[in-house]
Amino acid sequence: MNFGDIAKSYLTYLQTHYGSKVAVVFDGYPCDVNGKSTKSAERIRRANLHSSHEIIFNEATCPEISQEQFLANERNKVRFIDLLKKFLQKANVTVKQAVEDADVLIVETAVSAKSQYDNIFVVGENIDFLVLLTALAPMKENLYFRKCGKGRKPDVLYSTTSFKYKFSRMILFIHAFSGCDTTSALFGHGKTKCCSLLEKNRRMEEKIQVFFNSEATIDQVAKAGETFLIHLYGGNPRTSACDLNHLHYTLFTQSATKARSTLARLPPTVDAPRLQDAALRSYLQIQKWLGHEKNPLEWG
Repeated sequence: MNFGDIAKSYLTYLQTHYGSKVAVVFDGYPCDVNGKSTKSAERIRRANLHSSHEIIFNEATCPEISQEQFLANERNKVRFIDLLKKFLQKANVTVKQAVEDADVLIVETAVSAKSQYDNIFVVGENIDFLVLLTALAPMKENLYFRKCGKGRKPDVLYSTTSFKYKFSRMILFIHAFSGCDTTSALFGHGKTKCCSLLEKNRRMEEKIQVFFNSEATIDQVAKAGETFLIHLYGGNPRTSACDLNHLHYTLFTQSATKARSTLARLPPTVDAPRLQDAALRSYLQIQKWLGHEKNPLEWG
């Protein structure tokens, strides 16, 4: 099987499973963003797992290494996407490519087509698609996320109206702050707990509006992140003695008296990198989802 046959198999798969009314959106891999992107470190990590030489190929070339090794070299990946894009376009398939991460462009493509069809399905494996659809196109009954199953697991269909909480845009904050592709999760404090906190304390929503302000300062974002963390870990920000450092110490002394406790459940201190990750990188990711590019080197 040569690269032309591989491209043909992609087209056959699309036509068999999704018909002719389909749009394909690829990630972008610009060569000038190394070290200045939230994806840079992950790409370096993947490349270190499977090394590969750059391969010059065309449709008639037969691959001689595994798919993992081939795609580990970003130049190979870029060249193959270019080949695949041209092949799909010849078959009249709508093809788009993002500058870098394609999630937002995929959702924007779906939203722009919502009035042309009875139902629109975003197909992928990343739950970020459902988060973005819910936040950017709430209450659109004809927009769905189809999460691809693996092995014997079937595909699962989600609606943008299935989010039971009323603050649809806040789902961006909840998803980023509690852990997503570019931010770390908080041990023992998942997405459901963040949702419950916002639902019980609606004034908290006002505090975290700063995460949606494209002109917010680092100090404003860090302070809002600290306030949310204090509430999340059961503290009371109204008391003069309660900042993250004091709360960390209080919870530590309480855990020391328990037979079973884990230090991972403690909140970060004010100067801890974890706070920077939770607040600044969450802000960076939310702004990216909203279409506002920020310098990652300045935001955690």
